[in-house]
Amino acid sequence: MATLTQESPISEVAWEKLPIGIHETGEVFRQQKDLAKELGVSPSLICMAIKKKKHIEGLTIFKIYNHRFCSKCGEYKKIENFRKQQYEVGNVTKTRYASHCKNCNRLQRNDYNRRNNKKMKKYRRKYSIKYLYGLSHDEYEILLNIQDNKCAICKNPFDKTPYVDHEHSKNNVRGLLCHNCNFAIGYFKEDVKAMKNAIAYLEKHKGVFVWPV
Repeated sequence: MATLTQESPISEVAWEKLPIGIHETGEVFRQQKDLAKELGVSPSLICMAIKKKKHIEGLTIFKIYNHRFCSKCGEYKKIENFRKQQYEVGNVTKTRYASHCKNCNRLQRNDYNRRNNKKMKKYRRKYSIKYLYGLSHDEYEILLNIQDNKCAICKNPFDKTPYVDHEHSKNNVRGLLCHNCNFAIGYFKEDVKAMKNAIAYLEKHKGVFVWPV
């Protein structure tokens, strides 16, 4: 692999190409990456050479107290605009700030979500089921197969995403329901007596009108 030093005659042209400046910008970082590709060296080697060139030419990166540089948008922003990240060194957990600001992360995440809409919907569904009901994706699929892809109450095939029905007091999963059945027992507030009264009422008035006595 080639080396980049001021003394090396091979790298005289490369040395002049090294992008440096008082304020680093996103464009400078792109230039570094392109130069690394052009010279067939790793980007980290380019960064090391740039640091050496800055030292030789008496240049320093401008730093602002309580601010951090975002390598995405190329701006210095207050430290609260960066998320904290935890990483482990051996058995020690340390904290550092992200290299991209929150706004750049949000734009990048939104762009990814737009380009991978179906994938993200599936991921959010799996995450919400696990978080809300403690039901893994595999367990959800097993339950769906046991019910033959049908509602546990009306026995009609699911035409939309099933609802995970659970006992609210203990959060125990009972089965998968369609939209109508899930809302029906919800409106009855899961009161078995009230639902039995509703059944008796419908049976009593089935096909005929009966005055209440």
